[in-house]
Amino acid sequence: MTRTLRIAFELRNAYRINALLYRLRQLPFLGRLLPPELYGSRGPRRLAAAITGLWELVTLFLWKGLYLWLMVFAAAELIAPGDWTAVLHVYTFLTVIGAAANTYLFDPKRNTYYAIFLLRMDARQYCLAEYGYKMARLVIGSIPLWLYLGLRSGVPWPLCLLAAVAPAGAKALVAASNLRDFARHGKNPDENKLVVPVLLGGAALLALAYVLPALGFVLPPAATGGFLAAALVLGLAAVRPIVTFRLYRPLCQQMLFDAIHVGQPATEAARQRARQRIDLNPAITSRRSGFAYLHELFIRRHRRILWRATLRQAAVLAILGAGFVAAALLSADAAEALGSIPRQALPYFVFLLYFLNRGTGFTQALFFHCDCSLLTYPFCKEPRALLRLFTLRLGSIVRVNLAPAAVLGVALAALLAAGGGTERPAEYAVLLVTPMAISVFFSIHYLALYYLLQPYNAATELRGGTYRLVTSATYFVCVLLMNLRMDTLVFGGLCLAFCALYCAAACVLVYRLAPRTFRIRN
Repeated sequence: MTRTLRIAFELRNAYRINALLYRLRQLPFLGRLLPPELYGSRGPRRLAAAITGLWELVTLFLWKGLYLWLMVFAAAELIAPGDWTAVLHVYTFLTVIGAAANTYLFDPKRNTYYAIFLLRMDARQYCLAEYGYKMARLVIGSIPLWLYLGLRSGVPWPLCLLAAVAPAGAKALVAASNLRDFARHGKNPDENKLVVPVLLGGAALLALAYVLPALGFVLPPAATGGFLAAALVLGLAAVRPIVTFRLYRPLCQQMLFDAIHVGQPATEAARQRARQRIDLNPAITSRRSGFAYLHELFIRRHRRILWRATLRQAAVLAILGAGFVAAALLSADAAEALGSIPRQALPYFVFLLYFLNRGTGFTQALFFHCDCSLLTYPFCKEPRALLRLFTLRLGSIVRVNLAPAAVLGVALAALLAAGGGTERPAEYAVLLVTPMAISVFFSIHYLALYYLLQPYNAATELRGGTYRLVTSATYFVCVLLMNLRMDTLVFGGLCLAFCALYCAAACVLVYRLAPRTFRIRN
């Protein structure tokens, strides 16, 4: 097992090093200085190995810290200030959601395919080595974070330790259950394909996690502590069926085949999967002409891809918003606690809208089903044609992303009114409009990046190193904004002004630069 873990680590590290070197060679200016021989040079590879090793250490705490801080401690402080039992209440429900959605055992990756089907490694040993490594990272990374954040919030240290290790037990319990279902019924447990009941259950648990404390009801520490302890004990009991399971190879084969990593070319499989979600009804047509005709046909035929997820997001936000408003109307204590959230939470909602934005999915659909063919025609690269298509597409993606943003704006304004109101009526308008302005910014941002840094190659694979760098920088800027403390009117006004300026700048850049940058990558 130790040898398997070492080989798995070396394989994963080699994959990351090559990916890092490739992305560096895609960067402007720097990429010209790095020759293809870089992949075989010891010095650069050692430097890349040091960088990937450092990143492995940083991410041991980074993502867990952001999750605990944003989703648990900061959220509990906003809903029930000073109540450490609300922290455990929220965390308990999120632990159930996390265990059902991500067990660490059923996430097919390319390195799994390389190890099991190309290098002929023992599937059981490889899966268990990878699973044990991920679970160890979960526990080792969670303990210091829980001790630091939990003790600062008043959570007793025994409960901090229990909360740090309990998710591992919950994940192991769900993993054992999924393995049993696969052995009995052949059910694919790929956690990247969450079914509707799991999604609806997750939304319901999310509502219970945040709405109940707003209503003044919080699970007592005995209940949350007992649940976390039970999850840990049952998880330890589930270790044996996980270790003794004998069907890891057929399990991996089915997951990898269904995830289009093996069995057929990735580009063709991706197109076939996406084509099933496209409405090919010949009755769908348009009365427009030119690029407007082409774009309207695209939007109508891809309605399911573009609108299904965003309407679900809007529905979940509407349910949560209605729950918080009802809590503020039914309870004076809840109204006092929730009334301050709209004024304080606008920077946090920048981060939320970053995740809700459908810009990446929209541009991917554009390239898969339109631009990969359209870009072979010279007339599509003319500045006026590019700008015309850009504005048409911008209007469509703005409308798609506005649905959850509008619901969020209405919920914030209603929550402010239910929580006692304000002496400045303009705050209602700012709370209503600012989320929509932020949503418009993200729509412009991702579409402009698509035109200026077009990241896909002819095989419809994401290959743009600069594109990845800019999108990663966008993520970290959104994280930094959550530490910003600013008056609601000032923050909203700055968001509106920045959105307007960014839209104008994006149109100018697309007109001037896209004829050279909007192309199919080699």
